[in-house]
Amino acid sequence: MKKAESEQADELRTEYKRSELRKIVRGKYADRIKEESKLEAAIALFRKGKISSGMAAKWLDIPRVTFLLKAMEQGGVLLEDSEDDFRRETKLL
Repeated sequence: MKKAESEQADELRTEYKRSELRKIVRGKYADRIKEESKLEAAIALFRKGKISSGMAAKWLDIPRVTFLLKAMEQGGVLLEDSEDDFRRETKLL
């Protein structure tokens, strides 16, 4: 008997009073989800070598350094530890 009563208490009410609810806003998180999805996509493309960090930063409208820091937080690698990378980078000096 007690189990049936507790199951009823857990069920949704058939009616809600609008005054008991918070303000309802459509698309409340849409902008945040859009920006986070864009960032995730940019990082994935950068990690695969499909776009440069500069292109990703431009697409996201953020500074390149900011993009690189966010990419590194999620496991992005700026430089491989290979001799080719070392030679290429030291040529630029």
